[in-house]
Amino acid sequence: MARLADGVSLEAAQAEMTLIAQRLEATYGNDHDGIDASVIPLHEYTVGRSRQLLVLLLGGVGVVLLATCANVGNMVMARGTDRLRELAVRQALGAGRGRIVRMLFVENAVLAAAGVGTGVLASVGLVRGLVALAPASIPRLDEVGIDVRTTLAAAALAVVTPLLFGLLPSWQISRAVPRETLAEGGRSGTQASGGRARQGFVAVEIAIALLLVTGAGLLGRSFLRLLDVELGFRPDRVLTLQTTVPGSTYPDPEDAARLYDRWLAQAATVPGVEAVGLVNAPPLSGFDANGGFMLEGQDWADIQGNWTAQSAVYRVASGAYFDAMGMTVRRGRTFDATDVAGGEPVAVINEALARKHFAGVDPIGRRIRFAGMDAVNPWLTIVGVVADIRFRDPAQPAQPEVFVDFRQLPTRTRYFVTTAIRLRPGFSDAALVSALRDEWRRLDPDVPLEFDRMVTLVDRATANRRFTFAVVGAFGALALVLAAIGVYGILAYTVTQRSREIGIRMALGASRGAVTRLVFGGVIGAVGAGVAAGIVAAAGLTRFLESFLYDNTALDPSTFAGAAAVLVLVSLAAAWSPIRRAARIDPAIVMREE
Repeated sequence: MARLADGVSLEAAQAEMTLIAQRLEATYGNDHDGIDASVIPLHEYTVGRSRQLLVLLLGGVGVVLLATCANVGNMVMARGTDRLRELAVRQALGAGRGRIVRMLFVENAVLAAAGVGTGVLASVGLVRGLVALAPASIPRLDEVGIDVRTTLAAAALAVVTPLLFGLLPSWQISRAVPRETLAEGGRSGTQASGGRARQGFVAVEIAIALLLVTGAGLLGRSFLRLLDVELGFRPDRVLTLQTTVPGSTYPDPEDAARLYDRWLAQAATVPGVEAVGLVNAPPLSGFDANGGFMLEGQDWADIQGNWTAQSAVYRVASGAYFDAMGMTVRRGRTFDATDVAGGEPVAVINEALARKHFAGVDPIGRRIRFAGMDAVNPWLTIVGVVADIRFRDPAQPAQPEVFVDFRQLPTRTRYFVTTAIRLRPGFSDAALVSALRDEWRRLDPDVPLEFDRMVTLVDRATANRRFTFAVVGAFGALALVLAAIGVYGILAYTVTQRSREIGIRMALGASRGAVTRLVFGGVIGAVGAGVAAGIVAAAGLTRFLESFLYDNTALDPSTFAGAAAVLVLVSLAAAWSPIRRAARIDPAIVMREE
Protein backbone atom coordinates (compact mmCIF):
# COMPACT_ATOMS: atom_id res chain seq x y z
CA MET A 1 0.00 0.00 0.00
CA ALA A 2 1.45 3.34 -1.01
CA ARG A 3 0.30 6.91 -1.46
CA LEU A 4 1.46 8.66 -4.61
CA ALA A 5 3.44 11.83 -4.08
CA ASP A 6 1.88 15.07 -5.28
CA GLY A 7 2.24 15.52 -9.01
CA VAL A 8 3.20 11.88 -9.70
CA SER A 9 1.06 10.11 -12.30
CA LEU A 10 0.08 6.46 -12.19
CA GLU A 11 2.13 5.84 -15.33
CA ALA A 12 5.25 7.31 -13.70
CA ALA A 13 4.75 5.17 -10.59
CA GLN A 14 4.34 2.07 -12.76
CA ALA A 15 7.56 2.81 -14.62
CA GLU A 16 9.44 3.28 -11.34
CA MET A 17 8.09 0.03 -9.85
CA THR A 18 9.02 -1.88 -13.00
CA LEU A 19 12.57 -0.57 -12.70
CA ILE A 20 12.72 -1.58 -9.02
CA ALA A 21 11.47 -5.08 -9.90
CA GLN A 22 14.16 -5.44 -12.55
CA ARG A 23 16.84 -4.38 -10.06
CA LEU A 24 15.58 -6.98 -7.56
CA GLU A 25 15.70 -9.58 -10.31
CA ALA A 26 19.29 -8.67 -11.16
CA THR A 27 20.31 -8.61 -7.49
CA TYR A 28 18.75 -11.85 -6.27
CA GLY A 29 18.85 -13.88 -9.47
CA ASN A 30 17.07 -17.22 -9.43
CA ASP A 31 15.84 -16.81 -5.86
CA HIS A 32 13.53 -14.02 -6.96
CA ASP A 33 10.67 -15.17 -9.20
CA GLY A 34 8.89 -11.81 -9.59
CA ILE A 35 10.05 -9.88 -12.63
CA ASP A 36 7.50 -7.07 -12.56
CA ALA A 37 5.07 -5.18 -10.32
CA SER A 38 1.61 -3.87 -11.12
CA VAL A 39 0.50 -0.51 -9.73
CA ILE A 40 -3.27 -0.53 -9.22
CA PRO A 41 -5.36 2.31 -7.73
CA LEU A 42 -7.00 1.25 -4.48
CA HIS A 43 -10.44 2.30 -5.72
CA GLU A 44 -10.08 0.15 -8.82
CA TYR A 45 -8.81 -2.76 -6.73
CA THR A 46 -11.79 -2.48 -4.37
CA VAL A 47 -14.73 -1.86 -6.69
CA GLY A 48 -13.43 -2.58 -10.18
CA ARG A 49 -14.86 -6.09 -10.37
CA SER A 50 -18.31 -4.89 -9.27
CA ARG A 51 -18.55 -1.91 -11.61
CA GLN A 52 -19.75 -3.87 -14.62
CA LEU A 53 -22.42 -5.63 -12.58
CA LEU A 54 -23.73 -2.36 -11.13
CA VAL A 55 -23.67 -0.64 -14.53
CA LEU A 56 -25.72 -3.53 -15.90
CA LEU A 57 -28.20 -3.08 -13.05
CA LEU A 58 -28.42 0.66 -13.76
CA GLY A 59 -28.93 -0.02 -17.47
CA GLY A 60 -31.77 -2.43 -16.70
CA VAL A 61 -33.43 0.23 -14.57
CA GLY A 62 -33.06 2.74 -17.40
CA VAL A 63 -34.63 0.63 -20.12
CA VAL A 64 -37.53 -0.41 -17.87
CA LEU A 65 -38.08 3.27 -17.07
CA LEU A 66 -38.12 3.99 -20.81
CA ALA A 67 -40.73 1.26 -21.33
CA THR A 68 -42.82 2.74 -18.53
CA CYS A 69 -42.59 6.19 -20.08
CA ALA A 70 -43.70 4.79 -23.44
CA ASN A 71 -46.70 3.30 -21.68
CA VAL A 72 -47.41 6.64 -20.03
CA GLY A 73 -47.30 8.36 -23.42
CA ASN A 74 -49.65 5.73 -24.85
CA MET A 75 -52.12 6.17 -22.02
CA VAL A 76 -52.02 9.98 -22.22
CA MET A 77 -52.69 9.78 -25.94
CA ALA A 78 -55.60 7.36 -25.44
CA ARG A 79 -57.18 9.41 -22.65
CA GLY A 80 -56.74 12.66 -24.57
CA THR A 81 -58.21 11.28 -27.79
CA ASP A 82 -61.18 9.98 -25.84
CA ARG A 83 -61.72 13.52 -24.53
CA LEU A 84 -61.53 15.23 -27.93
CA ARG A 85 -65.13 16.46 -27.78
CA GLU A 86 -64.58 17.97 -24.32
CA LEU A 87 -61.35 19.63 -25.43
CA ALA A 88 -62.98 20.91 -28.61
CA VAL A 89 -65.74 22.52 -26.56
CA ARG A 90 -63.13 24.19 -24.35
CA GLN A 91 -61.33 25.51 -27.42
CA ALA A 92 -64.59 26.71 -28.95
CA LEU A 93 -65.27 28.66 -25.75
CA GLY A 94 -61.92 30.41 -26.03
CA ALA A 95 -59.32 28.19 -24.40
CA GLY A 96 -56.01 28.38 -26.27
CA ARG A 97 -53.72 25.46 -27.11
CA GLY A 98 -51.29 26.48 -24.37
CA ARG A 99 -54.02 26.41 -21.76
CA ILE A 100 -55.22 22.98 -22.94
CA VAL A 101 -51.67 21.63 -22.74
CA ARG A 102 -51.22 23.11 -19.25
CA MET A 103 -54.44 21.48 -18.08
CA LEU A 104 -53.38 18.07 -19.37
CA PHE A 105 -49.91 18.66 -17.93
CA VAL A 106 -51.31 19.35 -14.45
CA GLU A 107 -53.53 16.26 -14.63
CA ASN A 108 -50.51 14.13 -15.50
CA ALA A 109 -48.58 15.72 -12.62
CA VAL A 110 -51.32 14.80 -10.15
CA LEU A 111 -51.31 11.20 -11.37
CA ALA A 112 -47.51 11.06 -11.17
CA ALA A 113 -47.48 12.47 -7.65
CA ALA A 114 -50.05 9.91 -6.56
CA GLY A 115 -47.77 7.16 -7.81
CA VAL A 116 -44.68 8.46 -6.01
CA GLY A 117 -45.90 7.53 -2.52
CA THR A 118 -46.76 3.97 -3.52
CA GLY A 119 -43.49 3.62 -5.41
CA VAL A 120 -41.34 4.81 -2.52
CA LEU A 121 -43.08 2.48 -0.06
CA ALA A 122 -42.69 -0.47 -2.42
CA SER A 123 -39.03 0.35 -3.03
CA VAL A 124 -38.16 -0.09 0.65
CA GLY A 125 -39.06 -3.78 0.53
CA LEU A 126 -37.66 -4.26 -2.97
CA VAL A 127 -34.28 -2.78 -2.06
CA ARG A 128 -34.03 -5.03 0.97
CA GLY A 129 -34.75 -8.03 -1.22
CA LEU A 130 -32.20 -6.86 -3.78
CA VAL A 131 -29.50 -6.47 -1.14
CA ALA A 132 -30.30 -9.91 0.30
CA LEU A 133 -29.99 -11.43 -3.18
CA ALA A 134 -26.85 -9.51 -4.19
CA PRO A 135 -23.45 -11.24 -3.95
CA ALA A 136 -21.26 -10.34 -0.99
CA SER A 137 -18.47 -9.37 -3.40
CA ILE A 138 -20.14 -6.01 -4.03
CA PRO A 139 -18.31 -3.56 -1.72
CA ARG A 140 -20.21 -1.54 0.93
CA LEU A 141 -23.32 -3.61 0.36
CA ASP A 142 -24.39 -3.14 3.97
CA GLU A 143 -24.74 0.62 3.34
CA VAL A 144 -27.29 0.24 0.55
CA GLY A 145 -30.76 1.44 1.52
CA ILE A 146 -33.42 4.10 1.12
CA ASP A 147 -32.49 7.48 2.58
CA VAL A 148 -33.65 11.07 2.03
CA ARG A 149 -31.44 11.61 -1.02
CA THR A 150 -32.54 8.46 -2.85
CA THR A 151 -36.17 9.13 -1.97
CA LEU A 152 -36.03 12.67 -3.34
CA ALA A 153 -34.18 11.53 -6.47
CA ALA A 154 -36.68 8.74 -7.12
CA ALA A 155 -39.62 11.06 -6.46
CA ALA A 156 -38.23 13.69 -8.84
CA LEU A 157 -37.67 11.06 -11.51
CA ALA A 158 -41.15 9.64 -11.01
CA VAL A 159 -42.72 13.07 -11.44
CA VAL A 160 -40.56 14.47 -14.23
CA THR A 161 -40.52 11.50 -16.62
CA PRO A 162 -44.33 11.12 -16.94
CA LEU A 163 -44.62 14.88 -17.47
CA LEU A 164 -41.98 14.87 -20.19
CA PHE A 165 -43.38 11.84 -21.96
CA GLY A 166 -46.93 13.15 -21.60
CA LEU A 167 -46.08 16.58 -23.03
CA LEU A 168 -45.81 15.53 -26.68
CA PRO A 169 -49.10 13.57 -26.68
CA SER A 170 -50.80 16.47 -24.90
CA TRP A 171 -49.51 18.94 -27.49
CA GLN A 172 -50.63 16.66 -30.32
CA ILE A 173 -54.11 16.29 -28.82
CA SER A 174 -54.43 20.06 -28.50
CA ARG A 175 -54.08 20.37 -32.29
CA ALA A 176 -57.59 19.03 -32.82
CA VAL A 177 -59.72 21.49 -34.85
CA PRO A 178 -62.85 22.26 -32.72
CA ARG A 179 -65.27 22.56 -35.65
CA GLU A 180 -64.29 19.23 -37.23
CA THR A 181 -64.22 17.43 -33.90
CA LEU A 182 -67.68 18.64 -32.88
CA ALA A 183 -69.07 17.88 -36.32
CA GLU A 184 -67.84 14.28 -36.07
CA GLY A 185 -69.12 13.84 -32.54
CA GLY A 186 -65.61 13.39 -31.18
CA ARG A 187 -64.91 10.35 -33.29
CA SER A 188 -62.17 11.65 -35.53
CA GLY A 189 -60.02 14.72 -35.01
CA THR A 190 -56.55 13.42 -34.32
CA GLN A 191 -57.45 9.75 -34.52
CA ALA A 192 -55.21 8.94 -37.46
CA SER A 193 -52.15 10.72 -36.20
CA GLY A 194 -52.88 9.63 -32.63
CA GLY A 195 -53.13 6.04 -33.78
CA ARG A 196 -49.68 6.23 -35.35
CA ALA A 197 -48.24 7.70 -32.16
CA ARG A 198 -49.80 4.98 -30.04
CA GLN A 199 -48.43 2.30 -32.35
CA GLY A 200 -45.02 3.92 -32.04
CA PHE A 201 -45.20 3.73 -28.25
CA VAL A 202 -46.20 0.05 -28.43
CA ALA A 203 -43.30 -0.67 -30.80
CA VAL A 204 -40.88 0.93 -28.30
CA GLU A 205 -42.28 -1.23 -25.48
CA ILE A 206 -42.01 -4.39 -27.59
CA ALA A 207 -38.40 -3.56 -28.55
CA ILE A 208 -37.39 -2.91 -24.94
CA ALA A 209 -39.11 -6.07 -23.73
CA LEU A 210 -37.37 -8.12 -26.42
CA LEU A 211 -34.00 -6.65 -25.43
CA LEU A 212 -34.46 -7.56 -21.77
CA VAL A 213 -36.00 -10.98 -22.45
CA THR A 214 -33.11 -11.82 -24.78
CA GLY A 215 -30.60 -10.78 -22.11
CA ALA A 216 -32.42 -12.83 -19.48
CA GLY A 217 -32.51 -15.81 -21.84
CA LEU A 218 -28.77 -15.64 -22.52
CA LEU A 219 -27.97 -15.35 -18.81
CA GLY A 220 -30.43 -18.10 -17.89
CA ARG A 221 -28.99 -20.58 -20.37
CA SER A 222 -25.46 -19.77 -19.22
CA PHE A 223 -26.40 -20.16 -15.57
CA LEU A 224 -28.07 -23.54 -16.14
CA ARG A 225 -25.04 -24.78 -18.05
CA LEU A 226 -22.78 -23.54 -15.28
CA LEU A 227 -24.76 -25.55 -12.73
CA ASP A 228 -24.10 -28.69 -14.80
CA VAL A 229 -20.33 -28.15 -14.88
CA GLU A 230 -18.29 -31.06 -13.53
CA LEU A 231 -16.36 -29.49 -10.64
CA GLY A 232 -13.99 -32.42 -10.16
CA PHE A 233 -15.00 -32.82 -6.51
CA ARG A 234 -18.21 -33.54 -4.59
CA PRO A 235 -19.21 -30.57 -2.39
CA ASP A 236 -22.20 -32.34 -0.80
CA ARG A 237 -21.76 -33.44 2.83
CA VAL A 238 -18.45 -31.53 3.16
CA LEU A 239 -17.75 -29.12 6.00
CA THR A 240 -14.80 -26.75 5.93
CA LEU A 241 -12.95 -25.43 8.96
CA GLN A 242 -10.57 -22.50 8.53
CA THR A 243 -7.89 -21.98 11.16
CA THR A 244 -4.82 -19.82 11.66
CA VAL A 245 -2.41 -20.73 14.42
CA PRO A 246 -0.84 -17.87 16.44
CA GLY A 247 2.79 -17.32 15.54
CA SER A 248 3.74 -16.64 19.17
CA THR A 249 2.63 -20.14 20.15
CA TYR A 250 3.89 -21.91 17.02
CA PRO A 251 7.02 -19.99 15.91
CA ASP A 252 8.32 -22.91 13.87
CA PRO A 253 6.39 -24.42 10.91
CA GLU A 254 7.18 -27.90 12.21
CA ASP A 255 5.29 -27.13 15.43
CA ALA A 256 2.22 -26.08 13.45
CA ALA A 257 2.45 -29.19 11.26
CA ARG A 258 2.57 -31.46 14.33
CA LEU A 259 -0.52 -29.69 15.73
CA TYR A 260 -2.44 -30.32 12.50
CA ASP A 261 -1.23 -33.91 12.40
CA ARG A 262 -2.73 -34.51 15.86
CA TRP A 263 -5.88 -32.64 14.86
CA LEU A 264 -6.47 -34.84 11.80
CA ALA A 265 -6.04 -37.99 13.92
CA GLN A 266 -8.56 -36.76 16.53
CA ALA A 267 -11.08 -35.40 14.01
CA ALA A 268 -11.14 -38.75 12.20
CA THR A 269 -12.44 -40.43 15.39
CA VAL A 270 -15.50 -38.14 15.71
CA PRO A 271 -18.70 -40.12 15.02
CA GLY A 272 -20.14 -39.08 11.69
CA VAL A 273 -16.81 -38.20 10.05
CA GLU A 274 -16.20 -40.23 6.90
CA ALA A 275 -12.90 -38.61 5.85
CA VAL A 276 -10.90 -35.58 6.98
CA GLY A 277 -7.97 -33.81 5.36
CA LEU A 278 -6.42 -30.37 5.16
CA VAL A 279 -5.29 -27.96 2.47
CA ASN A 280 -3.94 -24.43 2.52
CA ALA A 281 -6.77 -23.20 0.24
CA PRO A 282 -9.88 -25.15 -0.83
CA PRO A 283 -11.33 -24.81 -4.33
CA LEU A 284 -13.58 -21.81 -5.07
CA SER A 285 -12.41 -20.05 -1.92
CA GLY A 286 -10.78 -17.22 -3.86
CA PHE A 287 -7.34 -18.01 -2.44
CA ASP A 288 -4.54 -19.70 -4.33
CA ALA A 289 -0.80 -19.39 -4.81
CA ASN A 290 0.67 -19.71 -8.27
CA GLY A 291 4.37 -20.08 -9.04
CA GLY A 292 6.79 -20.98 -11.76
CA PHE A 293 8.59 -24.33 -11.81
CA MET A 294 11.15 -26.26 -13.80
CA LEU A 295 11.21 -29.90 -14.75
CA GLU A 296 14.08 -32.30 -14.28
CA GLY A 297 16.60 -31.71 -17.01
CA GLN A 298 15.84 -28.00 -17.19
CA ASP A 299 17.69 -25.06 -15.68
CA TRP A 300 16.22 -21.84 -14.32
CA ALA A 301 17.69 -20.06 -17.32
CA ASP A 302 15.50 -22.24 -19.59
CA ILE A 303 12.29 -20.75 -18.19
CA GLN A 304 13.51 -17.26 -17.27
CA GLY A 305 10.91 -14.78 -18.51
CA ASN A 306 8.48 -17.63 -19.25
CA TRP A 307 6.93 -18.08 -15.82
CA THR A 308 3.35 -17.84 -17.02
CA ALA A 309 3.74 -20.64 -19.54
CA GLN A 310 5.42 -22.93 -16.99
CA SER A 311 3.58 -22.29 -13.73
CA ALA A 312 1.08 -24.09 -11.54
CA VAL A 313 -1.12 -23.56 -8.51
CA TYR A 314 0.78 -24.67 -5.40
CA ARG A 315 -1.20 -26.39 -2.65
CA VAL A 316 -0.08 -27.92 0.65
CA ALA A 317 -2.36 -30.80 1.67
CA SER A 318 -2.68 -34.08 3.56
CA GLY A 319 -3.23 -37.47 2.00
CA ALA A 320 -6.86 -37.83 3.15
CA TYR A 321 -7.79 -34.45 1.68
CA PHE A 322 -8.48 -36.04 -1.71
CA ASP A 323 -10.91 -38.54 -0.19
CA ALA A 324 -12.61 -35.85 1.90
CA MET A 325 -13.24 -33.74 -1.21
CA GLY A 326 -14.34 -36.70 -3.31
CA MET A 327 -11.55 -36.23 -5.86
CA THR A 328 -10.58 -39.06 -8.22
CA VAL A 329 -7.04 -40.44 -8.38
CA ARG A 330 -6.26 -41.15 -12.03
CA ARG A 331 -2.80 -42.64 -11.63
CA GLY A 332 -0.37 -43.57 -8.87
CA ARG A 333 -1.19 -42.61 -5.27
CA THR A 334 -1.65 -39.68 -2.92
CA PHE A 335 0.30 -39.03 0.28
CA ASP A 336 0.65 -41.87 2.80
CA ALA A 337 2.49 -42.75 6.02
CA THR A 338 5.82 -43.12 4.20
CA ASP A 339 5.85 -39.44 3.24
CA VAL A 340 7.33 -38.16 6.49
CA ALA A 341 9.26 -35.05 7.37
CA GLY A 342 12.85 -35.44 6.28
CA GLY A 343 11.94 -38.06 3.68
CA GLU A 344 12.08 -37.69 -0.07
CA PRO A 345 9.70 -34.81 -0.95
CA VAL A 346 6.82 -35.97 -3.15
CA ALA A 347 4.08 -34.28 -5.13
CA VAL A 348 0.69 -35.06 -6.65
CA ILE A 349 -0.21 -33.24 -9.87
CA ASN A 350 -3.50 -32.81 -11.69
CA GLU A 351 -4.37 -33.92 -15.22
CA ALA A 352 -4.06 -30.40 -16.64
CA LEU A 353 -0.38 -30.28 -15.70
CA ALA A 354 0.19 -33.83 -16.93
CA ARG A 355 -1.38 -33.01 -20.31
CA LYS A 356 0.58 -29.79 -20.73
CA HIS A 357 4.04 -30.85 -19.59
CA PHE A 358 4.05 -34.68 -19.80
CA ALA A 359 2.13 -35.32 -23.01
CA GLY A 360 2.70 -38.93 -24.06
CA VAL A 361 4.97 -39.52 -21.07
CA ASP A 362 4.18 -41.17 -17.73
CA PRO A 363 4.74 -38.41 -15.13
CA ILE A 364 5.05 -40.87 -12.21
CA GLY A 365 8.63 -40.77 -10.94
CA ARG A 366 9.46 -37.50 -12.72
CA ARG A 367 10.67 -34.56 -10.68
CA ILE A 368 9.55 -30.93 -10.50
CA ARG A 369 10.93 -27.93 -8.60
CA PHE A 370 9.28 -24.61 -7.74
CA ALA A 371 10.93 -21.22 -7.30
CA GLY A 372 10.08 -19.29 -4.16
CA MET A 373 6.89 -21.12 -3.11
CA ASP A 374 8.39 -22.28 0.21
CA ALA A 375 11.22 -21.47 2.58
CA VAL A 376 12.99 -24.36 0.87
CA ASN A 377 12.29 -25.43 -2.70
CA PRO A 378 13.46 -29.03 -3.10
CA TRP A 379 12.99 -31.33 -6.06
CA LEU A 380 9.59 -33.05 -5.78
CA THR A 381 9.05 -36.58 -7.06
CA ILE A 382 5.62 -37.01 -8.68
CA VAL A 383 3.80 -39.99 -7.13
CA GLY A 384 0.24 -39.49 -8.36
CA VAL A 385 -2.13 -37.76 -10.77
CA VAL A 386 -5.62 -36.62 -9.70
CA ALA A 387 -8.57 -35.47 -11.78
CA ASP A 388 -8.89 -31.77 -12.59
CA ILE A 389 -11.01 -29.54 -10.40
CA ARG A 390 -12.41 -26.04 -10.95
CA PHE A 391 -10.54 -24.24 -8.20
CA ARG A 392 -11.01 -20.54 -9.10
CA ASP A 393 -14.37 -20.32 -10.84
CA PRO A 394 -16.74 -23.01 -12.14
CA ALA A 395 -16.73 -21.15 -15.46
CA GLN A 396 -12.93 -21.31 -15.82
CA PRO A 397 -11.18 -24.46 -17.05
CA ALA A 398 -8.84 -26.30 -14.71
CA GLN A 399 -5.30 -24.94 -14.46
CA PRO A 400 -2.09 -26.93 -13.75
CA GLU A 401 -1.99 -27.75 -10.07
CA VAL A 402 0.56 -29.34 -7.71
CA PHE A 403 -0.06 -30.72 -4.20
CA VAL A 404 2.74 -31.24 -1.67
CA ASP A 405 2.58 -33.00 1.72
CA PHE A 406 2.16 -30.57 4.63
CA ARG A 407 4.46 -32.70 6.83
CA GLN A 408 7.35 -32.44 4.36
CA LEU A 409 6.90 -28.76 3.46
CA PRO A 410 5.16 -27.26 6.52
CA THR A 411 5.87 -23.55 5.98
CA ARG A 412 2.32 -22.69 4.87
CA THR A 413 0.72 -24.39 7.87
CA ARG A 414 1.51 -21.24 9.87
CA TYR A 415 -0.96 -19.30 7.72
CA PHE A 416 -4.54 -20.00 6.66
CA VAL A 417 -5.31 -23.72 6.70
CA THR A 418 -8.65 -25.31 5.77
CA THR A 419 -9.77 -28.70 7.02
CA ALA A 420 -12.21 -30.55 4.76
CA ILE A 421 -14.52 -32.93 6.66
CA ARG A 422 -16.78 -35.31 4.77
CA LEU A 423 -19.84 -36.34 6.78
CA ARG A 424 -21.37 -39.77 6.78
CA PRO A 425 -24.94 -39.90 5.41
CA GLY A 426 -27.55 -39.13 8.04
CA PHE A 427 -25.41 -36.88 10.27
CA SER A 428 -26.32 -33.22 10.67
CA ASP A 429 -23.91 -30.33 10.25
CA ALA A 430 -24.81 -28.71 13.55
CA ALA A 431 -24.10 -31.78 15.68
CA LEU A 432 -20.81 -32.46 13.94
CA VAL A 433 -19.64 -28.84 14.22
CA SER A 434 -20.15 -28.95 17.98
CA ALA A 435 -18.21 -32.21 18.32
CA LEU A 436 -15.37 -30.99 16.10
CA ARG A 437 -15.15 -27.73 18.01
CA ASP A 438 -14.77 -29.65 21.27
CA GLU A 439 -12.02 -31.81 19.79
CA TRP A 440 -10.07 -28.77 18.62
CA ARG A 441 -10.44 -27.02 21.99
CA ARG A 442 -8.69 -29.94 23.60
CA LEU A 443 -5.68 -29.24 21.38
CA ASP A 444 -5.53 -25.45 21.59
CA PRO A 445 -8.45 -23.26 22.78
CA ASP A 446 -6.72 -20.07 21.56
CA VAL A 447 -7.02 -20.83 17.85
CA PRO A 448 -10.06 -19.14 16.19
CA LEU A 449 -12.34 -21.50 14.26
CA GLU A 450 -14.52 -20.67 11.26
CA PHE A 451 -16.84 -23.40 9.96
CA ASP A 452 -18.56 -23.34 6.59
CA ARG A 453 -20.14 -25.71 4.10
CA MET A 454 -18.50 -26.54 0.81
CA VAL A 455 -21.78 -26.07 -1.04
CA THR A 456 -21.79 -22.51 0.30
CA LEU A 457 -18.45 -21.85 -1.39
CA VAL A 458 -19.90 -23.22 -4.63
CA ASP A 459 -22.93 -20.94 -4.27
CA ARG A 460 -20.69 -17.93 -3.65
CA ALA A 461 -18.70 -18.75 -6.76
CA THR A 462 -21.86 -18.49 -8.87
CA ALA A 463 -23.46 -15.63 -6.90
CA ASN A 464 -22.60 -12.89 -9.42
CA ARG A 465 -24.15 -14.78 -12.31
CA ARG A 466 -27.19 -15.79 -10.23
CA PHE A 467 -27.77 -12.18 -9.18
CA THR A 468 -27.35 -10.87 -12.72
CA PHE A 469 -29.76 -13.46 -14.10
CA ALA A 470 -32.33 -12.75 -11.38
CA VAL A 471 -32.21 -8.97 -11.87
CA VAL A 472 -32.28 -9.02 -15.68
CA GLY A 473 -34.97 -11.73 -15.56
CA ALA A 474 -37.10 -9.58 -13.25
CA PHE A 475 -36.65 -6.59 -15.55
CA GLY A 476 -37.56 -8.76 -18.52
CA ALA A 477 -40.73 -9.98 -16.82
CA LEU A 478 -41.70 -6.40 -15.95
CA ALA A 479 -41.05 -5.28 -19.52
CA LEU A 480 -43.25 -8.14 -20.78
CA VAL A 481 -46.07 -6.96 -18.53
CA LEU A 482 -45.68 -3.39 -19.79
CA ALA A 483 -45.65 -4.57 -23.40
CA ALA A 484 -48.78 -6.65 -22.82
CA ILE A 485 -50.49 -3.64 -21.24
CA GLY A 486 -49.52 -1.52 -24.22
CA VAL A 487 -50.88 -4.01 -26.78
CA TYR A 488 -54.05 -4.55 -24.77
CA GLY A 489 -54.56 -0.81 -24.29
CA ILE A 490 -54.22 0.13 -27.94
CA LEU A 491 -56.52 -2.67 -29.10
CA ALA A 492 -59.12 -2.05 -26.39
CA TYR A 493 -59.12 1.62 -27.29
CA THR A 494 -59.36 0.79 -31.02
CA VAL A 495 -62.39 -1.42 -30.42
CA THR A 496 -64.07 1.29 -28.37
CA GLN A 497 -63.39 4.04 -30.92
CA ARG A 498 -64.32 1.95 -33.95
CA SER A 499 -67.32 0.11 -32.56
CA ARG A 500 -69.67 2.05 -34.91
CA GLU A 501 -67.50 1.19 -37.93
CA ILE A 502 -67.26 -2.46 -36.88
CA GLY A 503 -71.04 -2.61 -36.39
CA ILE A 504 -71.68 -1.20 -39.86
CA ARG A 505 -69.20 -3.63 -41.44
CA MET A 506 -70.87 -6.58 -39.71
CA ALA A 507 -74.31 -5.31 -40.74
CA LEU A 508 -73.08 -5.26 -44.34
CA GLY A 509 -71.93 -8.88 -44.06
CA ALA A 510 -68.35 -8.76 -42.69
CA SER A 511 -67.39 -12.02 -40.98
CA ARG A 512 -65.88 -12.34 -37.50
CA GLY A 513 -62.56 -13.27 -39.11
CA ALA A 514 -62.59 -10.09 -41.15
CA VAL A 515 -63.31 -8.05 -38.02
CA THR A 516 -60.46 -9.82 -36.20
CA ARG A 517 -58.04 -9.01 -39.01
CA LEU A 518 -59.24 -5.42 -39.05
CA VAL A 519 -58.69 -4.91 -35.33
CA PHE A 520 -55.44 -6.83 -35.00
CA GLY A 521 -54.10 -5.21 -38.14
CA GLY A 522 -53.93 -1.97 -36.19
CA VAL A 523 -51.25 -3.35 -33.92
CA ILE A 524 -49.54 -6.13 -35.89
CA GLY A 525 -47.34 -3.56 -37.61
CA ALA A 526 -46.27 -2.12 -34.25
CA VAL A 527 -45.50 -5.60 -32.89
CA GLY A 528 -43.49 -6.51 -35.98
CA ALA A 529 -41.57 -3.23 -35.92
CA GLY A 530 -40.90 -3.62 -32.19
CA VAL A 531 -39.63 -7.18 -32.63
CA ALA A 532 -37.34 -6.13 -35.49
CA ALA A 533 -35.99 -3.14 -33.58
CA GLY A 534 -35.57 -5.25 -30.44
CA ILE A 535 -33.53 -7.86 -32.29
CA VAL A 536 -31.24 -5.17 -33.70
CA ALA A 537 -30.88 -3.51 -30.28
CA ALA A 538 -30.23 -6.84 -28.55
CA ALA A 539 -27.60 -7.79 -31.14
CA GLY A 540 -25.78 -4.56 -30.40
CA LEU A 541 -26.16 -4.43 -26.62
CA THR A 542 -25.99 -8.03 -25.43
CA ARG A 543 -22.25 -8.01 -26.12
CA PHE A 544 -21.97 -6.22 -22.77
CA LEU A 545 -23.19 -9.48 -21.20
CA GLU A 546 -20.34 -11.56 -22.63
CA SER A 547 -18.33 -11.50 -19.40
CA PHE A 548 -21.36 -12.97 -17.57
CA LEU A 549 -21.98 -15.75 -20.10
CA TYR A 550 -20.67 -19.30 -19.94
CA ASP A 551 -20.59 -21.75 -22.84
CA ASN A 552 -22.87 -19.44 -24.79
CA THR A 553 -22.43 -16.56 -27.23
CA ALA A 554 -24.05 -13.14 -27.01
CA LEU A 555 -25.60 -13.73 -30.45
CA ASP A 556 -27.08 -17.17 -29.78
CA PRO A 557 -29.74 -17.60 -32.54
CA SER A 558 -31.99 -19.92 -30.53
CA THR A 559 -32.19 -17.43 -27.65
CA PHE A 560 -33.05 -14.56 -30.00
CA ALA A 561 -35.69 -16.68 -31.73
CA GLY A 562 -37.14 -17.78 -28.40
CA ALA A 563 -37.33 -14.20 -27.11
CA ALA A 564 -39.07 -13.05 -30.30
CA ALA A 565 -41.54 -15.94 -30.03
CA VAL A 566 -42.27 -15.02 -26.40
CA LEU A 567 -43.01 -11.40 -27.36
CA VAL A 568 -45.32 -12.48 -30.19
CA LEU A 569 -47.19 -14.91 -27.91
CA VAL A 570 -47.54 -12.26 -25.19
CA SER A 571 -48.86 -9.81 -27.77
CA LEU A 572 -51.38 -12.37 -29.03
CA ALA A 573 -52.49 -13.13 -25.48
CA ALA A 574 -52.93 -9.41 -24.75
CA ALA A 575 -54.87 -8.95 -27.99
CA TRP A 576 -57.23 -11.87 -27.39
CA SER A 577 -59.74 -10.09 -25.13
CA PRO A 578 -60.19 -6.91 -27.25
CA ILE A 579 -60.46 -8.94 -30.46
CA ARG A 580 -63.01 -11.25 -28.85
CA ARG A 581 -65.01 -8.22 -27.73
CA ALA A 582 -64.89 -6.74 -31.24
CA ALA A 583 -66.10 -9.98 -32.79
CA ARG A 584 -69.10 -10.01 -30.44
CA ILE A 585 -70.34 -6.51 -31.29
CA ASP A 586 -74.06 -6.56 -32.11
CA PRO A 587 -74.69 -4.32 -35.15
CA ALA A 588 -78.29 -3.66 -34.13
CA ILE A 589 -77.31 -2.37 -30.69
CA VAL A 590 -74.54 -0.16 -32.10
CA MET A 591 -76.81 1.39 -34.75
CA ARG A 592 -79.61 1.96 -32.24
CA GLU A 593 -77.16 3.77 -29.90
CA GLU A 594 -76.01 5.96 -32.78
